[in-house]
Order: sequence, then structure tokens, then C-alpha cells
Amino acid sequence: WTSHDADRGRSVAQMMADDAPVLCLAFLLALPLLARVGTTLDRVMLRRQRGVRDALVALGNALPQHLDRQELANQLTGALVTQIPAAHVSLHVIEDGSDDLHVLAHCTSDRAPSTDAPCIPVDLAAWLALSARPLVVEETAFYGDALASLKTMIDALEQHRVSLLMPLIIDGRLAAVLCLGDKLSGEIYEQDEIQLLETLLKGAGVALQNARLYADLERQLAELGRTQNQLTQSAKLAALGELAAGIARFY
Repeated sequence: WTSHDADRGRSVAQMMADDAPVLCLAFLLALPLLARVGTTLDRVMLRRQRGVRDALVALGNALPQHLDRQELANQLTGALVTQIPAAHVSLHVIEDGSDDLHVLAHCTSDRAPSTDAPCIPVDLAAWLALSARPLVVEETAFYGDALASLKTMIDALEQHRVSLLMPLIIDGRLAAVLCLGDKLSGEIYEQDEIQLLETLLKGAGVALQNARLYADLERQLAELGRTQNQLTQSAKLAALGELAAGIARFY
């Protein structure tokens, strides 16, 4: 440490001391601007969250109007991809007489790489059925040994950019799973969003049941129509047979 270094140190210290009032004044003048910027950002975020919420509510109101199950599932996944917006969304359902989930509808955002719907193995489906609550993939590390046996499956979901799995339980049984990919904004799914999505999924479940009942009714009506046609045809043939027999007796 030389006298030159000491002089230079004192010079720098003196400059900082001289500039300190100016820096403090600049900081104080910038505070209102920073506050306005923060307020503006808060308003933008709040408006965006309200926009997503309103869009999801509108979707929930529109779903029961669909009587075609496939059309309903397509609208649900497509709307969520657009409104959240998410990289991809898929709806996996369990059909009667089966324990496996299969993809009913899958939609990928135009702003994300195209990808197939992720696979939800039976073991993971069983865990979702038992827990009966959403599974946030990023939070699985906090579950400890509870998900240790499913680590490979969880890793596969992370590679597939899956953020959230939402089970739909009907009459105490797993009926479907809504699979949501990462948000395009990079944000996490907040708790209030998850609660809103749960409500939406329950409404979609009711709509899916209604659509299925309607499809069953259509099949029954179609079968009844075929039976009536067969009976009408049989009656016509019987009448023709009696007519032919009567003509034969006459001659």
C-alpha cells in the first residue's frame, strides 16, 4: 500500500462523498416513478388474471350446452390452451369396464412445440384416485417417500412439460384426469387458479355425464326404431302371406 494508492483511495472516497447528496436526490426523485411502474404492473397482472378467470367462467357456463362428448372435450382443452395460456392440455378418461386412462382430447398451443398427449400410467392414476386432489408436478419433491415409487413417471411428466394433473372423481371413483402443461408465461399455477380449474372440471364432468346419457338415449332410440321397422316389416310379410293364402283358397 503506497502513498499514491492512499491518495487515490482518498480521492475516490471524496468523490463518493461529494456525489452522495446527488445520488440520494436522484433516488428520492425516482421513487414515485418506481412506485407508478410497480402499480401499473400490478394492475396489468390483476387485469390479466381477471381476464383468465372470466374466460374460464364463461367456458364453464358454455360446456353444459354441448351434448356431444368429443366436441365438449375438444372445446375444453382448446379453450384452456388459449385462455391460460398453456403449452398443451389433454383430457384423459376412463371408460366403463376399464381401469386405464385414454386420451379423449388433446390440444397444443401454436406458440409451443407440437407434442403428443402425455401418458398417465395406471399407478399414477391410482394415486390420483386415492388422493382425490390436484398434483402440482413441481411440488412433488416435497412429498418425500409418498411419491418415491412414482419418481420415474413424474420425471417423464416433467420432460413432457406437464405442470398440473387434476383428477375428476365421480361417485367415489376416478372418471377422468385433466392434464395441463406449463404456462407460456413461465408462471406457476396459483392456488386460486387451481380452485377455479377444479370447479370447471367438476362442471365439465357433469356435462360429460349428460353427453354420455344423451348418446345412450340416442342409441336406444335408434335400436327402438330398428326394432319397430323389423316388426312393421314382419307385419307386412304376414299380411302378404295371409292375402296370398286367401287368394289360393279362392281359386
